[in-house]
Amino acid sequence: MREGEPRVHRLWIEQSTICFGAPERVVVRIPIAELRLIAESTNESGPASDDWFLILATSSEHWTEISMYTAGIHEFFAEVARILGAPSLETSLAGSTSFASNILWPPDLTGRPAFLFESFPRWQQWLTLGIRGNRQRYSLDALDALARSRVRLTEFAP
Repeated sequence: MREGEPRVHRLWIEQSTICFGAPERVVVRIPIAELRLIAESTNESGPASDDWFLILATSSEHWTEISMYTAGIHEFFAEVARILGAPSLETSLAGSTSFASNILWPPDLTGRPAFLFESFPRWQQWLTLGIRGNRQRYSLDALDALARSRVRLTEFAP
């Protein structure tokens, strides 16, 4: 990369690990075997900034958000669906302009909300400095997915 060129983050799979960043500097690594939930989420930040995110969750305490506008996202969806043995991972929130979420995997929970968005109580709203905010927490369906056993990749080998 030459000086002055923008850094472009990519999303890809390498050796059964989800990688995000640049090839010379990977900032996120998530072993696919540790995935428990894949979802999408939107907020009210668009169009000024990213407002649509891929959610990769490995536990009830940890999830990673990656912009759906990241380079390589379409190839990632095809590859991770193949590895997980899912028919496909279909998103549906591209045009959403509010707080929303949707489980993409595991397949038995597809289409159900991944998160609950709760407004701050009036007495706490001053903390957001006038920006509309909320608390985001896992839905019961997402917690169900997160409580399940880890994926055995050997079951889905091509």
